[in-house]
Amino acid sequence: MVEPVTAAMAGTAAIKAFENVIDDLYNFLKSRVGYTIKVRNAKRKIPTLLSRMQTVRLVKTLWQVDTAVDVESFYCDSHVITPRVKAKKERRLKIDNLSDFGKVSNIVVRGIAGQGKSIFLRHLCVREFENGKRIPVFIELRRIQENETIFEHITRYLDILDLQIDNELFKHLLQSGKFVFFLDGFDEILEEHKQRILNELENLSAYSTNSPFIITTRPKTAIEMSACFDVYTLDDLRGTEYKTVIRKLTQSPTYANTLIKAISTNSIILQLLCTPLLITLLIISYKSYPKLPDKLSDFYDSIFLFYLGGMTAQNLVSLVLDDVILMIISIEKYLTLYVLNQRK
Repeated sequence: MVEPVTAAMAGTAAIKAFENVIDDLYNFLKSRVGYTIKVRNAKRKIPTLLSRMQTVRLVKTLWQVDTAVDVESFYCDSHVITPRVKAKKERRLKIDNLSDFGKVSNIVVRGIAGQGKSIFLRHLCVREFENGKRIPVFIELRRIQENETIFEHITRYLDILDLQIDNELFKHLLQSGKFVFFLDGFDEILEEHKQRILNELENLSAYSTNSPFIITTRPKTAIEMSACFDVYTLDDLRGTEYKTVIRKLTQSPTYANTLIKAISTNSIILQLLCTPLLITLLIISYKSYPKLPDKLSDFYDSIFLFYLGGMTAQNLVSLVLDDVILMIISIEKYLTLYVLNQRK
């Protein structure tokens, strides 16, 4: 728990940092287009911006459905596979800040269900906020309404700073280098709206080289084919990385060590621990019945029994929608693999 004095000091430092960002934005707009923003009004709204960031940090999870928790309390290192450029080989990079990607560019991060794309994006947004050099904007794309544009949705988000943004001003804001946009879940946009949203994102990307868009999606969506975005693949957990995830999620050294020791001699389970979601499901299952399954079918049985017997309708409704979707798709995927293996 953060001490009140420490939290107050951090809040004061954040307000000062974003006051500097507002000053830089004012100077940029005045020198480039002769436009002046109401600096005093914008600075008065910075505490509201800080409160908005709290909603990015707090999520409900599969193991704690009643109370939202800070993503930084359970976040573990994420790795991406770099795009293949000409003869250069793909590389695996640990990404903790946007600067770890290298050059500033518009980026798509793709990954399968359960890899933690949304948590990864929230973590990057939190890091950008802590850096205090640009204003981070976090948008869940599934919340965009019918006939609503990306521009309209983002400007509503930025209304808290009282900037009174129109189309022309927005283009200048993108060129200022004082914003970064985190857009979560391109694949969750309704199918009939995806092309419209993609067209708008491509148009905005022409102005946003200094204020990048970072977008997550599942594989095989149209945005991966766009020449306006560099595509990085969120990688599976490798080697012993699953141990770090277990220690973070359990928050009990004794319990974590017991589970890790049991896993180390179970080749069936070891092959499953490639995504945070599957590790989460294993931890939940193991707490209910502290014995690791000997067969894949036993693992799936234990998961379904837990959710059928332990999850109420109210619990499920209170979960983050993405978590529920990820749980269903991942279980379906691995059940399919199990059936195929049984037929061999």
